[in-house]
Amino acid sequence: MLGNKQHSFDDFASAARLLIEKGFANHNTLAAYGFSAGGLLVGVTEVQHPELFSAVAEDAGGADVLRAYSYGGEAYWATEVGSPIVSPQQFHWLYNYAPLVAIRRGESYPATVVLTSENDANVSPAHAYKFAATLQWAQASNKPILLYAAPQMGHEDAQSSATNLGNTEAFLWAYSSSST
Repeated sequence: MLGNKQHSFDDFASAARLLIEKGFANHNTLAAYGFSAGGLLVGVTEVQHPELFSAVAEDAGGADVLRAYSYGGEAYWATEVGSPIVSPQQFHWLYNYAPLVAIRRGESYPATVVLTSENDANVSPAHAYKFAATLQWAQASNKPILLYAAPQMGHEDAQSSATNLGNTEAFLWAYSSSST
Protein backbone atom coordinates (compact mmCIF):
# COMPACT_ATOMS: atom_id res chain seq x y z
CA MET A 1 0.00 0.00 0.00
CA LEU A 2 0.92 3.64 -0.45
CA GLY A 3 4.71 4.05 -0.50
CA ASN A 4 5.21 0.28 -0.62
CA LYS A 5 2.95 -0.31 -3.65
CA GLN A 6 5.93 -0.87 -5.95
CA HIS A 7 6.63 -4.08 -4.01
CA SER A 8 3.47 -5.68 -5.44
CA PHE A 9 4.66 -4.98 -8.99
CA ASP A 10 8.14 -6.27 -8.19
CA ASP A 11 6.67 -9.43 -6.63
CA PHE A 12 4.47 -10.07 -9.67
CA ALA A 13 7.44 -9.69 -12.02
CA SER A 14 9.49 -12.00 -9.80
CA ALA A 15 6.74 -14.63 -9.90
CA ALA A 16 6.70 -14.42 -13.71
CA ARG A 17 10.49 -14.81 -13.83
CA LEU A 18 10.29 -17.82 -11.50
CA LEU A 19 7.72 -19.51 -13.77
CA ILE A 20 10.10 -18.99 -16.68
CA GLU A 21 13.22 -20.09 -14.77
CA LYS A 22 11.53 -23.27 -13.54
CA GLY A 23 10.35 -24.14 -17.06
CA PHE A 24 6.62 -23.78 -16.44
CA ALA A 25 6.41 -21.06 -19.09
CA ASN A 26 8.58 -19.03 -21.40
CA HIS A 27 8.43 -15.52 -22.78
CA ASN A 28 6.39 -16.76 -25.74
CA THR A 29 3.74 -18.50 -23.64
CA LEU A 30 3.41 -16.44 -20.47
CA ALA A 31 0.34 -14.22 -20.30
CA ALA A 32 -1.08 -12.03 -17.55
CA TYR A 33 -4.65 -10.98 -16.77
CA GLY A 34 -5.85 -8.62 -14.07
CA PHE A 35 -9.16 -6.98 -13.20
CA SER A 36 -9.53 -3.69 -11.30
CA ALA A 37 -6.59 -3.47 -8.86
CA GLY A 38 -5.23 -6.52 -10.68
CA GLY A 39 -5.57 -4.55 -13.91
CA LEU A 40 -3.31 -1.90 -12.45
CA LEU A 41 -0.91 -4.65 -11.35
CA VAL A 42 -0.55 -6.20 -14.81
CA GLY A 43 -0.54 -2.81 -16.55
CA VAL A 44 2.32 -1.48 -14.44
CA THR A 45 4.24 -4.76 -14.69
CA GLU A 46 3.77 -4.88 -18.48
CA VAL A 47 5.19 -1.37 -18.84
CA GLN A 48 8.06 -1.95 -16.40
CA HIS A 49 8.95 -5.41 -17.76
CA PRO A 50 7.64 -5.74 -21.34
CA GLU A 51 9.97 -8.66 -22.01
CA LEU A 52 8.23 -10.97 -19.52
CA PHE A 53 4.89 -11.62 -21.21
CA SER A 54 3.69 -12.71 -24.61
CA ALA A 55 0.22 -11.29 -23.99
CA VAL A 56 -1.46 -9.11 -21.39
CA ALA A 57 -5.14 -8.44 -20.69
CA GLU A 58 -5.66 -5.37 -18.51
CA ASP A 59 -9.30 -5.22 -17.41
CA ALA A 60 -10.70 -2.14 -15.64
CA GLY A 61 -7.28 -1.13 -14.37
CA GLY A 62 -6.59 2.38 -13.18
CA ALA A 63 -3.70 3.26 -15.48
CA ASP A 64 -3.90 7.02 -15.01
CA VAL A 65 -2.86 7.08 -11.36
CA LEU A 66 -1.75 10.70 -11.48
CA ARG A 67 -5.18 11.98 -12.53
CA ALA A 68 -7.50 9.31 -11.13
CA TYR A 69 -8.56 11.53 -8.22
CA SER A 70 -10.29 13.85 -10.70
CA TYR A 71 -12.40 11.16 -12.41
CA GLY A 72 -14.89 10.65 -9.60
CA GLY A 73 -15.18 7.08 -8.30
CA GLU A 74 -11.43 6.60 -7.94
CA ALA A 75 -11.32 8.80 -4.84
CA TYR A 76 -11.64 5.70 -2.65
CA TRP A 77 -8.29 4.42 -3.99
CA ALA A 78 -6.39 7.00 -1.98
CA THR A 79 -6.23 4.81 1.11
CA GLU A 80 -4.41 2.07 -0.81
CA VAL A 81 -2.66 3.78 -3.70
CA GLY A 82 -2.30 7.37 -2.54
CA SER A 83 -3.21 10.66 -4.16
CA PRO A 84 -0.91 13.07 -5.98
CA ILE A 85 -2.69 16.04 -4.43
CA VAL A 86 -2.24 14.96 -0.80
CA SER A 87 1.51 15.51 -0.61
CA PRO A 88 4.64 15.71 -2.74
CA GLN A 89 5.68 12.36 -1.25
CA GLN A 90 2.54 10.63 -2.52
CA PHE A 91 2.94 12.29 -5.92
CA HIS A 92 6.46 10.79 -6.15
CA TRP A 93 5.24 7.28 -5.21
CA LEU A 94 2.63 7.42 -7.93
CA TYR A 95 4.87 9.06 -10.52
CA ASN A 96 7.54 6.40 -10.04
CA TYR A 97 5.21 3.60 -11.21
CA ALA A 98 2.56 5.49 -13.20
CA PRO A 99 2.01 3.36 -16.32
CA LEU A 100 1.16 6.28 -18.59
CA VAL A 101 4.37 8.06 -17.58
CA ALA A 102 6.56 4.97 -18.02
CA ILE A 103 5.41 3.91 -21.50
CA ARG A 104 8.30 4.52 -23.90
CA ARG A 105 8.00 5.02 -27.65
CA GLY A 106 9.99 2.41 -29.56
CA GLU A 107 9.55 -0.33 -26.95
CA SER A 108 8.22 -3.75 -27.96
CA TYR A 109 5.25 -4.35 -25.67
CA PRO A 110 3.40 -7.67 -25.41
CA ALA A 111 0.24 -8.24 -27.38
CA THR A 112 -2.24 -6.36 -25.22
CA VAL A 113 -5.97 -6.11 -24.88
CA VAL A 114 -7.25 -3.32 -22.65
CA LEU A 115 -10.80 -3.95 -21.44
CA THR A 116 -13.24 -1.55 -19.86
CA SER A 117 -16.95 -1.10 -19.33
CA GLU A 118 -18.47 2.05 -20.74
CA ASN A 119 -20.56 2.70 -17.59
CA ASP A 120 -17.88 1.87 -15.01
CA ALA A 121 -18.38 4.21 -12.04
CA ASN A 122 -15.42 2.78 -10.06
CA VAL A 123 -12.72 2.94 -12.73
CA SER A 124 -13.46 5.46 -15.45
CA PRO A 125 -13.16 4.10 -19.00
CA ALA A 126 -10.79 7.04 -19.59
CA HIS A 127 -8.05 4.95 -17.96
CA ALA A 128 -8.42 2.24 -20.59
CA TYR A 129 -8.72 4.68 -23.48
CA LYS A 130 -5.55 6.52 -22.46
CA PHE A 131 -3.59 3.33 -21.71
CA ALA A 132 -4.49 1.64 -25.00
CA ALA A 133 -3.84 4.79 -27.06
CA THR A 134 -0.47 5.42 -25.41
CA LEU A 135 0.63 1.80 -25.90
CA GLN A 136 -0.46 1.95 -29.55
CA TRP A 137 1.53 5.15 -30.03
CA ALA A 138 4.62 3.62 -28.43
CA GLN A 139 4.50 0.06 -29.84
CA ALA A 140 7.63 -0.83 -31.84
CA SER A 141 6.59 -4.35 -32.83
CA ASN A 142 3.70 -5.75 -34.82
CA LYS A 143 2.08 -7.19 -31.68
CA PRO A 144 -1.46 -5.82 -31.45
CA ILE A 145 -2.67 -3.35 -28.83
CA LEU A 146 -6.47 -3.52 -28.73
CA LEU A 147 -9.19 -1.78 -26.75
CA TYR A 148 -12.57 -3.30 -25.93
CA ALA A 149 -15.26 -1.26 -24.17
CA ALA A 150 -18.19 -3.42 -23.05
CA PRO A 151 -21.37 -1.53 -23.88
CA GLN A 152 -23.91 -0.71 -21.18
CA MET A 153 -21.95 -2.44 -18.42
CA GLY A 154 -20.40 -1.17 -15.21
CA HIS A 155 -17.50 -2.26 -13.04
CA GLU A 156 -19.33 -4.98 -11.16
CA ASP A 157 -21.34 -6.14 -14.20
CA ALA A 158 -18.22 -7.25 -16.00
CA GLN A 159 -17.35 -9.79 -13.32
CA SER A 160 -20.68 -10.60 -11.66
CA SER A 161 -22.68 -12.24 -14.42
CA ALA A 162 -21.71 -15.68 -15.68
CA THR A 163 -22.82 -14.60 -19.15
CA ASN A 164 -20.72 -11.44 -19.07
CA LEU A 165 -17.74 -13.31 -17.66
CA GLY A 166 -18.19 -16.00 -20.31
CA ASN A 167 -18.28 -13.38 -23.06
CA THR A 168 -15.13 -11.74 -21.70
CA GLU A 169 -13.35 -15.10 -21.44
CA ALA A 170 -14.41 -16.02 -24.99
CA PHE A 171 -13.07 -12.68 -26.23
CA LEU A 172 -9.76 -13.21 -24.41
CA TRP A 173 -9.35 -16.77 -25.77
CA ALA A 174 -10.07 -15.57 -29.31
CA TYR A 175 -7.63 -12.70 -28.83
CA SER A 176 -4.84 -14.85 -27.41
CA SER A 177 -5.23 -17.42 -30.19
CA SER A 178 -4.97 -14.76 -32.88
CA SER A 179 -2.10 -12.80 -31.31
CA THR A 180 0.48 -15.60 -31.29
